[in-house]
Amino acid sequence: MLMNQPKLFWIGMFIVGLLVTFTFLTAQQSDPPIRPSDAQLAVRVGNGESKALQMIQPTQYEAIPAVTQLVRDPRPEVRAAAVATLGRFDRERVDPQPVAEALRADDDPDVRAAAAKTLGTLYAWDGMPELVAALRDPDLTVRRRAAKAVQRILGVDHGYRADALPADREKVVRRIEAEWPQFHGSHLAYMQRLKDEASH
Repeated sequence: MLMNQPKLFWIGMFIVGLLVTFTFLTAQQSDPPIRPSDAQLAVRVGNGESKALQMIQPTQYEAIPAVTQLVRDPRPEVRAAAVATLGRFDRERVDPQPVAEALRADDDPDVRAAAAKTLGTLYAWDGMPELVAALRDPDLTVRRRAAKAVQRILGVDHGYRADALPADREKVVRRIEAEWPQFHGSHLAYMQRLKDEASH
């Protein structure tokens, strides 16, 4: 029995060595987290932009200019990831116009759907014309995302259903088109009142 102990010892050491080697190789292959100082560089490198965008944290504000540039990238998957990433930042720090432009003009429905969701997340009143127009989008997912964004910004459910008949959808869209500027006026007045109260 004593003769077998050295043999068992070396077998155990061999197994431990394999585990350590496997752990090391796995760590080498995995992507390290992007530090705040590296966020913008990671997006600009030009390799694996979609993956880099997913790793950017909401507090990495220095990456916003580079992410915004990628909204016009020639690859639709990168554009979709870029507009989705902008929705994770503080809305006060993001210019919604490039996102609204993507919703209005991008030929890829995935990009338009992501843009609609981001405008809603940002409570982007400036993107309301594009969101209301997207309620007529030929893609069902885009219409659904736009409807949720409009309801989120206005705080009112107008009864729009993205899968309803075109004529029924159009009736609701026309009502929203007529009413949303009034909601915007009320919102601006409310924000001004808060600003005035804070200044006193």
